[in-house]
Amino acid sequence: MKRIYKARIRFILSIWNIIFLGIFPLNELMGDEELNLAPNRAALEYPVGKFGRPLLIPVTLNGRTISFLVDTGSSKSVFDKSLKAELGQPLEQNLIRTPGGRVSADLFKCPNAKIGNINLNFVGTIILSDLRPLRYATGEEIFGILGTDFLRKHIIEIDFDRGRFRIWSTFPRQWLNTSEKFPVSIQDGVPRVFADLPGNKSSSFIIDTGANASCLNKKIFDSLDKEGNLTFSASKRSFTLGGEIQSNSGYVKQLSVGPFVHQSVHLDRGSDSRFGLRYLSRYKVLIDFPKGDVYLQKSTKYSLPDSTATSGMSLIQIKGAKVVYAVKPKSPAGSSGVKPGDILVKINGRSCSDYDLFDLYGSCSDYDLFDLYELLTTKPGEVISLIFLRQDESRSVLIKLEKQISKITQ
Repeated sequence: MKRIYKARIRFILSIWNIIFLGIFPLNELMGDEELNLAPNRAALEYPVGKFGRPLLIPVTLNGRTISFLVDTGSSKSVFDKSLKAELGQPLEQNLIRTPGGRVSADLFKCPNAKIGNINLNFVGTIILSDLRPLRYATGEEIFGILGTDFLRKHIIEIDFDRGRFRIWSTFPRQWLNTSEKFPVSIQDGVPRVFADLPGNKSSSFIIDTGANASCLNKKIFDSLDKEGNLTFSASKRSFTLGGEIQSNSGYVKQLSVGPFVHQSVHLDRGSDSRFGLRYLSRYKVLIDFPKGDVYLQKSTKYSLPDSTATSGMSLIQIKGAKVVYAVKPKSPAGSSGVKPGDILVKINGRSCSDYDLFDLYGSCSDYDLFDLYELLTTKPGEVISLIFLRQDESRSVLIKLEKQISKITQ
């Protein structure tokens, strides 16, 4: 019999957005190196994406190494359906909640999978899901999601500047005098921290390393709008396990976590408040799950303002190709004749076809999806040249980026 799984299961597919700003702020290759920080601490360290790119680490399954996304916003770990043969028979079928509605998912006994020397099977059960939309959205070969059912037993550190993910067995003492400490509550299996908003409002935000965008509870979002403390921006589409959804977004005048204050923060209107990677990458983050604390240090991106430009098109990546997924009518891209299905070949004379040339330290001969997002969302008024293919015919256009502030009907 189907039932609603008691823990609220939120998959990464719910927040990797198709945004009418340019494209997804994603994509850096995962390395395969694994280092011990110090013998007496028994910690693991992995190279991961920098500056808000997805956090991928290698997981060993029956002698194979596969990429898993570190997702503190998902209460359960997930395996891609292509790995079903490794999992045996399903234990039961469950209905899970996603922003796109309730959908069925099979629950399996966790196989003998390892992260370094740590066995994943203590989580008991995992969910099987089709992660292809996530691979298209990120341009990464992601075949699993490492949720808080695993992470809650550990102390984890994310260094967005260096591109490092660490699992600690003992607390790293150097954090005590160099960071701000905040209490973390675990609700529905995921970590939350409070943030202050204009008008004496506050909200409990999910710390969500599995999302690129940040969200604000829709009731608070609407209240801030009525009070003039939020400016509407673009409409966007999101991948979810239950299908696609469309939501609104805007810029809140001010948002603060303790002494850390940011102006004009871009937030989506959603069912939950959450901090995604673009916000979290303003910091170096350490989450002590066993003790219920989060520590924040300013990163080099701390003062970087949120993007304000839009091209009016969104891209996904399929087998290395950057494909136009959607185009907003009367937008810079739409007015220039760009259509869904077009394959982007060059932007401003640079190739954008082979993301594999992006290395872990930021030198890049071609564009990855993160680079493209930055280029297409940073400077309103900038003219961008595009070369794309449509049915094997090459086409060239110029688009002028617009400021992504528009009136949206609720």
